[in-house]
Amino acid sequence: MVSGFVFLGVLWILLTRYLGARYIVVQYPKISAIIDFVLIPYSIILIGSLVRVFVRESELPDLDGKIRVFVVFLFYLVIAWCVARLIEVFAFSKSSAVDATRLPALLRGLFYGVCLLIGFLSFLIVYDYSVTGVYISTGAIAAILAFAMQRTLGDLFSGIAMSVERPFKIGDWIVLNDGTEGKIIDINWRTTRLRGWDNAIHVVPNGDLAQQRFKNLQGPNDQYAPWYEVKISSEIEPRIVKAVLLEAVLRCDKVLKTPLPVIRLKSAATIPYTYMIWVHFPNYPSMFAGREEIFREIHYALGRAGANVAPVIQEIHTRRSERTSFEPQTPLLALKALDLAKELTEEEINKISAMSKVIYNDVGTVLLDDGSVATFFDIIINGVVESSALDSQNTYRAVERLSPGQYFGSTSMITESPSLLKFTALSDVTLLRVEVSCIQEILSERPSLSASFAEIVKRRLDKIAEIQTSPSDNKNQKKLHNVLLRIERLLD
Repeated sequence: MVSGFVFLGVLWILLTRYLGARYIVVQYPKISAIIDFVLIPYSIILIGSLVRVFVRESELPDLDGKIRVFVVFLFYLVIAWCVARLIEVFAFSKSSAVDATRLPALLRGLFYGVCLLIGFLSFLIVYDYSVTGVYISTGAIAAILAFAMQRTLGDLFSGIAMSVERPFKIGDWIVLNDGTEGKIIDINWRTTRLRGWDNAIHVVPNGDLAQQRFKNLQGPNDQYAPWYEVKISSEIEPRIVKAVLLEAVLRCDKVLKTPLPVIRLKSAATIPYTYMIWVHFPNYPSMFAGREEIFREIHYALGRAGANVAPVIQEIHTRRSERTSFEPQTPLLALKALDLAKELTEEEINKISAMSKVIYNDVGTVLLDDGSVATFFDIIINGVVESSALDSQNTYRAVERLSPGQYFGSTSMITESPSLLKFTALSDVTLLRVEVSCIQEILSERPSLSASFAEIVKRRLDKIAEIQTSPSDNKNQKKLHNVLLRIERLLD
């Protein structure tokens, strides 16, 4: 029985620590901690008892007492270690596997050290050894070591302070005062290690790191939101420049579309004007490829618009800079770019263009409120517009985002009913506003064109129907049902 228990204890230790079954401890930490607490201490006692029996049989009675004290001492240390592991697993781990980020390695080592010290002092008290004597005998040695290792101890306590405060964690990117930049890969009792972009390891003493300012760029699961500056000629209207820059940034795959990129005129005090572009990336490392994509798309967008990024030129009185030629998009060009333009004749396009005007709106402007009958038909030239509808909880939920070339106001134009959608400018928006009567006159002569508009309106109304699913929302449901009936009559 005894030999079987000892065999199980030794086999468990060998398997989980030395023979490749470490995954058991990682995958099932709580179960393995309980087994450790049961098997390891009692295995120590049983092995010690077997050794003592062997010593007695060998007629070495003087060693029996010493072995007994050593086994009990070892038992106290093992019990302390097992208790520390149980506390770590049940109190500090937040998942089935041991979470190293929840209890930093430095604090974990100190916690185990304190538990082992408690086990050692408990052994001294049980065996009536003089604890005071131990304090006195070790105090002088500790004082000498503290004087000789004051810099090392400073690094140790700085590491403890940072582990408690946690200004960064493993996986974060930081930039030091001297420009050193790297990813945190290890934090130990003396140093913090960073891996730079060149794969070199920067070893920074904890004391030095704690005494300086540094910038935490955060880790792979945290968004990174830098801003960039672009200088554009002051001869181009700022609204047009902002629209072109926003369109270019929205083409970038590596830039997050939510939150929406922000374009602002930062300074008009100097020539050329300075524009600020504020974007969000999934994390800091993705910024490098995304930054290149942003400037590349800006270059292409300005080129298509007939403009360029303006260099900063210090002019001499005998030299003049070249005048930038830039033609903003006309109502006629905006109409020809419309997806339904292929169904309109040249005469109809010219007629609509003559009865339209360009409208500029700032971000946040409500372009068309729900419940309002639109007297105009708006085509988006630049910017982003969001349509939203009231749900069953009487709160607005987004239906879709409209980009340049898309339009709104067609519900009132076709059915003469109030709009069921609210249209809001998510950025500065340039609209081509056309009188509804002009479009209605053309639609009355072109049934096929009316059907095309009706299809688009029906798709939007179907999305509203998905949002307004509550049977208690009878008023909105009835309005929506009536409008859909009118649309279906047009499509029949």
